[in-house]
Amino acid sequence: LQLFDQMGAGIQRSSGLNTYIQLTSTDFATARHLVGAFRDYRSVSGEWLRAYINPFQSNGQFLGVLVAARPIAPLANQLRTLVLLLAGGTLGATLLLALIVYAVAENALRPLSRMARDAARIQRAQDLSRQVRVPNTRDEVAALGRTFNDMLGRLDAAFESQRRFIADASHELRTPLTAIRG
Repeated sequence: LQLFDQMGAGIQRSSGLNTYIQLTSTDFATARHLVGAFRDYRSVSGEWLRAYINPFQSNGQFLGVLVAARPIAPLANQLRTLVLLLAGGTLGATLLLALIVYAVAENALRPLSRMARDAARIQRAQDLSRQVRVPNTRDEVAALGRTFNDMLGRLDAAFESQRRFIADASHELRTPLTAIRG
């Protein structure tokens, strides 16, 4: 704490204040109008202080200014430490979230990968009677698998019908062709 008279001269200071604070004429003008204000000051020793300037009066008469000040350095160090902790925590949380998202996405896409492998095997074997493995869930992936298996079943039935038709047609055409040849 430091007490200034009406003219701005330092009257008294507390033992905890190791330096003197020099107030500007603007600070005194603000205090004369009975308005308190926060300001940052560089003390005579070069240390930065955050101060509250408060008018000091008795019976409505302005007697001077009372300044309560604290060094900014400890607060700045705490804020710097907090910023580092927040940045590190944010980075760590982001990495953890990325790993979780990757694991969830991999787990969610595993049935699709399995269905794609099954479909590739069916295509290589050219056997439409096979089916893809459908996951035992009630989601879109299971619906896709059932729809794909239904489509394979209809294609297999269509190709089987076509094979029967070609076999029947070739059989029916063989008899007249044999007669014509004969």
